[in-house]
Amino acid sequence: MDGKVSLIVMNRKKELIKNTLILMLGQISGQAISFLMLPIYTTYLKPKDYGLVDLISILSSVLAPTLLFQLNMGSFRFLIDARNDREKQKNIISSVMIAILLLLLIYMPLGITVGFAFSIEYINLILASIFSSMVYILFLQFARGLGKNNLFSVACLIDGVVLVISNILFIVTLKMGAQGMILSSVISNIIATLYLIVATDINNLFCKKSIKKNTVKEIVKYSLPLVPNGISWWAVGTIDKLLVSFFLGLYKNGIYAIANKFAIIFNCIYYVFSLAWVESSSLHIKDTDNQKYISNVINESFRFFGLLSLIIISFCKLAFMIMINKQYNQSLLYVPILVIGALMSSVADIYNGVYIAKKETKKLAYSSIIVLVINTLFCIILIPKFGLYAAAISTVFAYSLLSIYRYTDIKKIINIDYKKETIVVLAILHIIIVSCYYINNLFATLLSNLITIAYITVLIVKHRKILINYFEKIKKKILTNKILFHFFD
Repeated sequence: MDGKVSLIVMNRKKELIKNTLILMLGQISGQAISFLMLPIYTTYLKPKDYGLVDLISILSSVLAPTLLFQLNMGSFRFLIDARNDREKQKNIISSVMIAILLLLLIYMPLGITVGFAFSIEYINLILASIFSSMVYILFLQFARGLGKNNLFSVACLIDGVVLVISNILFIVTLKMGAQGMILSSVISNIIATLYLIVATDINNLFCKKSIKKNTVKEIVKYSLPLVPNGISWWAVGTIDKLLVSFFLGLYKNGIYAIANKFAIIFNCIYYVFSLAWVESSSLHIKDTDNQKYISNVINESFRFFGLLSLIIISFCKLAFMIMINKQYNQSLLYVPILVIGALMSSVADIYNGVYIAKKETKKLAYSSIIVLVINTLFCIILIPKFGLYAAAISTVFAYSLLSIYRYTDIKKIINIDYKKETIVVLAILHIIIVSCYYINNLFATLLSNLITIAYITVLIVKHRKILINYFEKIKKKILTNKILFHFFD
């Protein structure tokens, strides 16, 4: 019996790792390509222009899922439960697509009216960016809900590649500046969406007879609490940028945006894991040993993402020297604080998998709104006095509060067995590494790098059996010429 349970646990871990790797293939590849564009962005765009584009990107990222009423996430969650029911899949996809079409018909004239009434610059491109993003993220969640994570991954990769090609054309060749970056976003969203439409075979899943109001109502009931949660979660992470632009100007926001790029690397890697984690927790929340499984995943996640934070902080100066123009050097001052903020964000967010699996979306909304209010007040009070440091520290403080709240609340749902020694070790290492960073001399930099490398070595030695077995499997598949076909089997 114990052997059977162990096999089940192993298969779930394998499934989680497999989905994470598939999602990472596209998500990280696309983001990495975009990150490699920083030398072009920082050379051809002034901080003010980059600050404007960053601001528009921020607004688009929250407006798209909000205007969808989070039906994209609702579709994903309900499609998970319908993976073996073709008719139910048709019912969900058809009903949601009609609902989204009706929403777009309402939003388009409304957006144009508001844009021209307030004389918003680039209004047509901004609206195109928001609407194309809405459709894109909807089809991404359709693919995930249907269990086609490979298509999700390829779409993300296509989006990243097209974005880079378009940016080179519009920014470098045609000298279109901020306008070119927005247009590139629209084009990449459209092409990636067209790929998803063809690849997921949506035509055969859309059927007029399958459209039902009750299905939309049921999904909306689940999705609506995700709207304030999504807005709050977004706002906690970006209200600092909006207030920096308001109090300190677009130049300072450009400096702050570049500093945030290193935190975005962290967030991107975590986001890939969270996609797979939410799916895995939803599939296995009713298993008899769900508590042990969830505890194990959360503890391993703390260790991995704590290490990732240490690596980024230790080596970001080297990356900055190679990739970022000197006019942004001031950004280096804020990188460690923002990366730690991203780490605390991941700690708070990892509990989402449990909430969503249990369909306790209201609790997500409550906690996010409370922390949003606290973060906003801190930013308004402190940014005018202490500048960008206040914005960065407020983010760390807000996510730390959210982590503590969700830690205490999640115990009411499921009892998680935490490995306290891991948390203590990571806390001590972060204090040492950040101290070395701000001492800012050659000895301190070398010391922080050596400490990080030593910690990586310890983890490799500790998990050497698992790593050896994993690489042995890859070796066998290479030798049998099957790796290309069975790498994710």
